Amino acid sequence: MAEKVKSTVKVKVTIHKEESFFGPGIAQLMELLVQTGSMKKACGKMGLSYTKGWFIMNRAEEQMGCKLLNRQHGGVDGGSSALTQEGQKLLDTYEQLQERVSRYAAETFEELFPDGL
Repeated sequence: MAEKVKSTVKVKVTIHKEESFFGPGIAQLMELLVQTGSMKKACGKMGLSYTKGWFIMNRAEEQMGCKLLNRQHGGVDGGSSALTQEGQKLLDTYEQLQERVSRYAAETFEELFPDGL
């Protein structure tokens, strides 16, 4: 007889204004931008097209009403990107929100389904 696997709950936090503009995908993109210093490299690590990456970032900046990235365009060595202070603050705060919501959801799940599913 197979061992019973315990059920868990997983939540995905997205932030909306006129439309959904910030969630796990853009948070991961921003984290990779910090690591690589490059939109092209960050998109590559995610398996995301460069054009789609910029679309997502530009939409978030439009919805936020501020720049999230400092951009250094092309040249011999190519361009680079870095988070602005606003971008880093948004990323940090979003990660705190995601962690708190996930913790609350896990606690509530355990309370409502003490014997699992």
